[in-house]
This record gives sequence, structure tokens and C-alpha cells, in this order.
Amino acid sequence: MSSDPSPNASPKARVVEQARLARFFEAINKHRKALDLAIEQGFE
Repeated sequence: MSSDPSPNASPKARVVEQARLARFFEAINKHRKALDLAIEQGFE
């Protein structure tokens, strides 16, 4: 899985890939916040 569309990718493919990456980074941010909270609470 490549996160860098080919230079020959269609404009639509680039838009789709940018949207996928945006969702991916949003998910990472949610997991990071949950992990920060778990660490604060000592994984209880």
C-alpha cells in the first residue's frame, strides 16, 4: 500500500488517496488521545 500516488495517477485517484490519508490521520489522532488518557489513568 503506497501513500504516494503515482505521478501518472488521475486527479480523481489523487483526491481519493488524499481523503483516505485524512481519515487515517484522524483515526491515529483518536487512538493517540485514548492512549494518552490510558497512560494518565495508569492503564487501570
